[in-house]
Amino acid sequence: MSFHELADWLSQNFTDIEDWQLCGSYFKHKTAMVWDRFTVGDGARFGAYATIGYGARFGAYATIGDNAMIGAGAMIGAGAMIGDSAMIGYGATIGDNAWVGDGARVGAFVMVGAFARIGANAIFKKSPIQIIGSRHLICEYDNNGNIVIGCEIHLIDYWLINYRKIGRKNGYSIEDIDEYGKHLKYIAKVMKGEIA
Repeated sequence: MSFHELADWLSQNFTDIEDWQLCGSYFKHKTAMVWDRFTVGDGARFGAYATIGYGARFGAYATIGDNAMIGAGAMIGAGAMIGDSAMIGYGATIGDNAWVGDGARVGAFVMVGAFARIGANAIFKKSPIQIIGSRHLICEYDNNGNIVIGCEIHLIDYWLINYRKIGRKNGYSIEDIDEYGKHLKYIAKVMKGEIA
């Protein structure tokens, strides 16, 4: 989507368009608070009452939800989406095209990889478990033991019992299924504290 296409889309999809300001190459709700020395890519959007910390960096088309808080020095990747009322800590990194749900809390210096998905109201004081598989990223989704692979989100115990069936349903090869089974078994051990 080009910058002008995004501007057209915003004007068609926001009934309160008069509350939005075009600030150079990004969009900011008039109530968003932005501190000094931040950098931002084309088409980024800062929602109503969002707070953007000193020196934060944003990739192109990053979206920061209403009432979200982005800490000083945080880095938000291109195309990343930060949900309403989410908080991203000082110096945290959110990868390109990652998604952080509404109300989620990502602590200081925590790293969330590209394409990762963090569930609504999840709290991560340390980086979530993330493994890059041959087909999809495997990521800790929330604080309840849910793991996301592709479009599937399940508790780790459910994954361990059903990963072969889920893999076949989603067109994974036998080798892919075996690979993801090993990753899931490793994650289960980390979540149980058997591996640091």
